[in-house]
Amino acid sequence: MSLIDKIKSGVSEAGHKAKIVVEVNKLRIINVSKQSEINSLYKQIGEKVSQFVDQNISLEPSLFASELEQIDILKFEIEQNILQIHNLNDEKSCPHCHHDNAFDARECAQCHAPFPIHDIPNIEISNNSAELIDPNNKLDKKE
Repeated sequence: MSLIDKIKSGVSEAGHKAKIVVEVNKLRIINVSKQSEINSLYKQIGEKVSQFVDQNISLEPSLFASELEQIDILKFEIEQNILQIHNLNDEKSCPHCHHDNAFDARECAQCHAPFPIHDIPNIEISNNSAELIDPNNKLDKKE
């Protein structure tokens, strides 16, 4: 490989890494915004509770259903963004201590808990049909 080719390859790799960093930072900023929305919704719930207590109105969960539903949606969106960040960085999070680890790690670098191994079913495709072959023989469907 010539020097020019090496330089081109290095520049290309640096550009790719820069795009990943920009995307990761964008997702983190989105998550901060979503967390602010969640905090605002919790504040609204607190204000409602205070008003109802002051007016001697009984508190029922249905009074907060809208806010709680929005909070659940925002939390789910944050989790999805975190997963996308891990995918962009070729990382996975430990289910026990939430430490970020390399995607191909077999155990957590911090707490040494083993990562679960998931069997992925094989899909055989032939003439407009797909057959799912489960390695544990639990599935056997045609789609």
